[in-house]
Amino acid sequence: MKTKLLCVFVIIFLVSCSIQADEGYNNIEFRYPDDRSTVKILENEICFKWDSGNEVEGVSEVNEKIISKVENPLPRIKTHTKNYYVFYTELSNIQFLTVVFDASSKNSFFSTYGINFYYNDRKINNPFLYGVTIDTASDFVQEKIGEEEISFLPIRWGFNYHPWAVSKYSSPKSITFTCSLPSYIERFSNTVNDIEYLIISNGFVFPKQDNLYQKNARAKTIKISYDKYEKTYTLADTADYQKLKLPKKINLYNDTLVRLEILDVYDGTDYDDIVISSLCFPVIDTGGK
Repeated sequence: MKTKLLCVFVIIFLVSCSIQADEGYNNIEFRYPDDRSTVKILENEICFKWDSGNEVEGVSEVNEKIISKVENPLPRIKTHTKNYYVFYTELSNIQFLTVVFDASSKNSFFSTYGINFYYNDRKINNPFLYGVTIDTASDFVQEKIGEEEISFLPIRWGFNYHPWAVSKYSSPKSITFTCSLPSYIERFSNTVNDIEYLIISNGFVFPKQDNLYQKNARAKTIKISYDKYEKTYTLADTADYQKLKLPKKINLYNDTLVRLEILDVYDGTDYDDIVISSLCFPVIDTGGK
């Protein structure tokens, strides 16, 4: 009897865990910060609404049937037309969703588009995630593919740029950056919240080649330091968003120079380059509230 009850309890527990795992972004319509575009992920379909930018054409709807879903290490949704990576996190009761897909129309290899959406029921002025601005790096990988010279050092660290890649044998393996606001935010608002968290996407994220994540190394232990503060973090071996709580909040208007150093790695199966695809921060303007 006890064995049967235990089995029933385990089954209920596993079912409840699977239900909780689906509560994140499923069946919620996420908005794009600057227009009427949205995305909604259902059990078997991913639904986009794209704002044309003018009242005549309005908003077009694109619904794609989902063939398969994978959660780890790359949170992927595959349809008949595309590989989508879906990165999700929640901060200050605001849910952030980034949809990443191949940018084959760009004139550069390893190019992707990353589109940030959000959902919240609070009166907040279009919150969004924004990539940090790179200042300097101790080292970075350079590679020639065909006629193109690729430098794996982004200007702004996000999915619309190449990732940062550095050799496992470099010493140190560090990069400095600032959490700089977009110019239009600087001009029109002085009520954006201080940064309490950074959001990282570990590994090589490239929708055309899923295996680049495992082939290249990923950061395992990192240290973040600025002013007189520092903190060490152990990252999970996943590309999905991970929250890094800072030792001290950063004021977005002070241009604080922050240093990230890689201390340990998850080895790649084929290459010795360590790759981090994105490091961003939330821009949450509460209007001074």
